[in-house]
Amino acid sequence: MRYRWLFQESEESFINQILNKRGIDKSVYSSKLEDIPQENLLADMDKASDRVISALYGNEKIVIFGHDDPDGVTATYLIFDFLEKCGFQNHYYYIPNRLVDHHGIQDNLVEFLKETGAKLLITVDNGISSKEKIDIITELGIDVIVTDHHLFQQKNIPQCYAVVNPKREDCTYPYTMLAGVGVSLMLVRAIAAKINKEVKASYYFWCAVGSIADRVPMTGVNWTLVRHVLDNWDDMVDDTIIFLKSVCNPIITTYDKINFLNYCYRLIANGRANEGIHHGLRFLITEGREKYTEFGIIQTEKKGMEKKISHLNVIIAEIMKANDNSGVVYFDEEDRIPYPLLGTCATFLVNNLHEPVVMLKPKGDTILCEARCSDGFSVLEAFAHCESALIQYGGHVRAGGFTMKPENLELFIKLYKEYFQLKKSVIRENQFLEADATLKVSDINKDIWNDLDFMLPFGQENSEPVIMIKGFNAAKVDKTINIEYNQHKLKSSVTYDLMVQICHNGSMKVLDIKGE
Repeated sequence: MRYRWLFQESEESFINQILNKRGIDKSVYSSKLEDIPQENLLADMDKASDRVISALYGNEKIVIFGHDDPDGVTATYLIFDFLEKCGFQNHYYYIPNRLVDHHGIQDNLVEFLKETGAKLLITVDNGISSKEKIDIITELGIDVIVTDHHLFQQKNIPQCYAVVNPKREDCTYPYTMLAGVGVSLMLVRAIAAKINKEVKASYYFWCAVGSIADRVPMTGVNWTLVRHVLDNWDDMVDDTIIFLKSVCNPIITTYDKINFLNYCYRLIANGRANEGIHHGLRFLITEGREKYTEFGIIQTEKKGMEKKISHLNVIIAEIMKANDNSGVVYFDEEDRIPYPLLGTCATFLVNNLHEPVVMLKPKGDTILCEARCSDGFSVLEAFAHCESALIQYGGHVRAGGFTMKPENLELFIKLYKEYFQLKKSVIRENQFLEADATLKVSDINKDIWNDLDFMLPFGQENSEPVIMIKGFNAAKVDKTINIEYNQHKLKSSVTYDLMVQICHNGSMKVLDIKGE
């Protein structure tokens, strides 16, 4: 046993055990699209939608400034495509390349705005922490609409035409955890309602892709938006979806649908380029032969990245072996990890060490960070504690990043380790496995996944159930069930108790064992 086990044996049905353990009613999972709150409850939404409509009717040049992750790419796509479907042809996109550019608005965007003669800038999935650059842009006579979902210091809210962010203190929208693409979708819905335009069904599909990719809580509005896609799958049609279905395995079950959504975000995560171009976005907005060309670019890059991921195991093993429980801070001074995989490494380490992980990497005259954590810790609070060593930081409670001057590295490590020690007892308290249900080995069959279908999609705060299995013996389990044993080695002659997690791909993953 690596962790403390918390479980309660019960004779109730598998599903009732889970619902009772989580303190929720099954009706929570019956929410429909018509049940989500009105988008005009978002602060500045009316103002933002009216300004976009004015630009449409006045044929003003519009620039959509996105972010180069799948959430940002899909958020950019929704607004770009919607404007096009309105018959508008005077709009541009600009997506920075994190391998070259710093996060947020930089000088290259300001120059792009000047060159295009833009009159309106719409930021998606970013902008809330770019107050100074937004001041410069507004001084140029360009109206700025910020749409974002990241946490920010309320006193530093940008002074611009409109700021649409559910985390504003004065926002009356009852759900604060939308993804960046979710906020974009709400802007599209608000504009469409005012000009009597249809919101394409496929926009909900791409909202689901971006939301799943960004690991937002899969509750409330987020859950409802993704579930709407799963329940109305045949309506989710556009040229890109049709194309991707043609190159993938048949999609039959709800789990197949979720796997397809995951494939889509992993595909468009590739394609970073220079001068505001992103091949993942170009794949979404182009047609015909050009779409095939863009697919080839991002698919080739995806396969290359997957190979690089497989090579990370050695580095990850080194970090885990060197862990002294004082807070993992890894500085990739030798450039062993590609920057796009820093977050992937951090997530893997958190899932295995159950403690916060900070990954650092030099970039030009700065150091970049990707940090992840689990329950009992907040990377944003940790960054705030280390603020004197940082240039800029942002993100979410469990995932964030920052930039820092190299000369502040030692100061940051000192401050971070200091904060880690303050939170160490809380972290340790959260290093346990708590079962949602207990089952006998004879209860393990394929029906488990069918029974859980109504809870899908799983995600943060609606996690894949953890099950304690009593009397497990591999010889007694249905051979068609895929069990991921990971580093655990079980003898066929021994009976164990297991903690496993039920996975959306139709498998179960062993988390810990008790036995010989």
